[in-house]
Amino acid sequence: MEILTTDTQFLPNSKPTLKSINALQWLGLLNNTLEDTQAKSFGQSCSLMEAFREVCILLHEAKAHDHAVWWAANGGSVSLASHFAQDLFNKHRIRSMAFTDAAMLTCQANDFGYEDAYARMLDVFAKEGDILVAISSSGKSKNILKAIEKAQDKHLKVVGFSGFESTNPLFKISCEASFFLDSKLYGIVETGHGALLHGLVETL
Repeated sequence: MEILTTDTQFLPNSKPTLKSINALQWLGLLNNTLEDTQAKSFGQSCSLMEAFREVCILLHEAKAHDHAVWWAANGGSVSLASHFAQDLFNKHRIRSMAFTDAAMLTCQANDFGYEDAYARMLDVFAKEGDILVAISSSGKSKNILKAIEKAQDKHLKVVGFSGFESTNPLFKISCEASFFLDSKLYGIVETGHGALLHGLVETL
């Protein structure tokens, strides 16, 4: 949907460009985008609650069988990965870790290329039955896509979060659960992903 806004009025069900937008408009846009969240399970469209249910089942199984949850993201989304990795551990005692170690990441990027950094770490650390949570606002990050490929090769379960375009590669991958936010604004997508993750972790 194309966006037209004014400085004084929020237009419901519309999406603003980077033109002037006030705080209440931004919050209204975030609300609308969250309400319109698209979800898939094993590549098939499903309701948001069905996707939530699938993730909850995966996490309960991970705890029951002592599997780990690994998190991979870039930029601002790394803070989401770190935040919710510790939330899963702290609130639910699930083994959960984000790939955020600076020395490890820069070593992999320098020696083997950033595109392969997460895939290489998953290849060593992850085991069959573990879960990868992959976050990419655009859904096009090559290192995230390669991490998913490696995860599926090793028979991990995959949960994806993306935005921008519904045709993005991450949202097209058939994985256990995938969530898409239809916005081209990083702040909306990143905050929306955080809200979805809070909804999962705090109601698990």
